[in-house]
Amino acid sequence: MANTNLSRKNKDLGARGETLAAEYLSRLGWRILARNWKSHPFEIDLVIQQGGLLVFVEVKSMAGPRPWNPSRQIRPRKAHAMRMAAYRYLREHPFRGEIRFDLVECVLGPGTQSKCDVWEDFWSFNNWEIGQGFFRNYTLGTGQG
Repeated sequence: MANTNLSRKNKDLGARGETLAAEYLSRLGWRILARNWKSHPFEIDLVIQQGGLLVFVEVKSMAGPRPWNPSRQIRPRKAHAMRMAAYRYLREHPFRGEIRFDLVECVLGPGTQSKCDVWEDFWSFNNWEIGQGFFRNYTLGTGQG
């Protein structure tokens, strides 16, 4: 029973982070095309577009504060999963333009005291590395402090 409660808590935490990230990116002018898009066994947290740029977004959330960032939860196999999910998404929704893979890290505090950071182009598929992206110092916080 404890594992079920922990799993539900983690899903709720992830959903809060995804909602916060989607709301913020919408305010920046990005159009949310899909949330939690699935093609078994793959999933994309957010698919967003602005003009000729399509971005596949992975959102990692954690209750904070912690001495590490949520990106530490990323494993190398995630790059492969993101690429496969994007391939399947593009088969269903053809797109001509630039494609990018971003990471949004959210540390969720009590109430509205949460903070998220955006890593643009987090997965650089030219060299198959993760964490090579450009850190854009956006603060997605919803409250003071």
